[in-house]
Amino acid sequence: VFQKLTKLGAMKAFTDVKGDSNVSYTTQNGKVTTANYIAHAKFENGEGQVSIRLIQVADQWQVLRLHIDSPLLME
Repeated sequence: VFQKLTKLGAMKAFTDVKGDSNVSYTTQNGKVTTANYIAHAKFENGEGQVSIRLIQVADQWQVLRLHIDSPLLME
């Protein structure tokens, strides 16, 4: 996966970030905080949309899902 992403080159800009977070409480897991964000990114070799889903576990954020949509990755 990461080798395919190298086609984009270095990230030059990360703009128009939109998203939200949710906090829920359950009897099984206690407090669960998740967040979803989408942003426009400019890379060395093109542009794309980045979406990420995060979860907070023991005061640390972890990536649940990372998706980059770019025409360069379709080739």
